[in-house]
Amino acid sequence: MATPGWYPDPGGTPGAYRYWDGATWSAETTTDPRRPSPGGGPADDRPSRSRAGYLIIAALVVVVLITIGAIFVVRNSGAGSPITDRTYPSSTVTGWDDSRPTESPSSDAPQSPSGTPSGPGGEPVPCPLGDPNRRESHPADGRVYGGNLSFPVAGNFQPAAPEPRMSFAYDVTQQYLPVNGDPGWIAQLAVGRLLGTDFPGKPEAVADSIMQCAVTTRMYLPYNPTRKDLRSEAITISGQPGWLIESDIVVDQPGLPFPGDKVIFVIIPDGADWGLFFGAVPIGNADLTNQLSDVVRSLTAS
Repeated sequence: MATPGWYPDPGGTPGAYRYWDGATWSAETTTDPRRPSPGGGPADDRPSRSRAGYLIIAALVVVVLITIGAIFVVRNSGAGSPITDRTYPSSTVTGWDDSRPTESPSSDAPQSPSGTPSGPGGEPVPCPLGDPNRRESHPADGRVYGGNLSFPVAGNFQPAAPEPRMSFAYDVTQQYLPVNGDPGWIAQLAVGRLLGTDFPGKPEAVADSIMQCAVTTRMYLPYNPTRKDLRSEAITISGQPGWLIESDIVVDQPGLPFPGDKVIFVIIPDGADWGLFFGAVPIGNADLTNQLSDVVRSLTAS
C-alpha cells in the first residue's frame, strides 16, 4: 500500500477505517474515510467535500447574478414590458437621492397646510418611493396610458416612454418635447398611478402633496425651485371627481431663456389608489400652455 489514505481496519473491526501513511498504520480509527489524515493533512484519495461545496456556492452565485440581471432588464424595459398584476408592494418612503426628507421650497404664495407631507407633529417626512417603470397592460389605441388615466398622443411630442424621475409613482408613461438645447430642457405630459396607502386623504391634499414632492425630488430639486401656486380646484374626469393644482415653478438654471415651468397635476380616484396626470411647459410659452390645457380637457379615466 504505497498510497497514503484511509483503509478498512486491518484488525477487522466492522465499519472502521485506519489510516496508512505509506509506512505504518495509525492508532486512530474512523467511520468516515473522507476525513483528513490524523495529522491534519488531506487524504490524497478522498473525495474533495470542500471543492464540491465551493462548486455549489459558485453555481448559486451565478444563479443569483442571472436573476438580478433579469430583474434589471425587466425594470428598465419601460412600456415594452407590460405587467398585469396591479398588486404593488408597500412603498418605502424616500426623498431626493433616496435619503433626505422633503424640504420646503421658497414660494411667492402661501402654502396649503397639507402642502408638505408631514408626520403627526407637522414635521416634514420623505416622499414615498414608488416604481415608475412598473407597467400595466394598456390598450394600443392612439392614447397614452398610465394608471387609470389617458390622453391622446401629442403628435408634436416624442413617442411615449418611461419617466423614472417620478420616483413616487407607478406605471408612469410620458411624452416629452425638447424646448431648449443648451442647457437642455423639455416640456412633458405624463400619466401614472399613486398608491392610496402612500397618499391617503382627500384629493386636494393629495394633489398638494404631489406638487410638493415634484419640487423636493430630482424632478426639480437640482434647480433650486421656487413654487408659486396659481390655482387649486375640483375637476371631474369621466364623471369622477378629482382635483387639479397648477403652479409656476421658477428655477435657477443659468442660460435658460424662460424662468421655469408651468406645472399642472391632476388627481383622480382609482379604487383605493389615485390616477395621476402631470404636465409641464415653459412659463410664457402661449402655444404649449394652450396645448397643456387641451390635454387636461382630453383626459379620460377608466
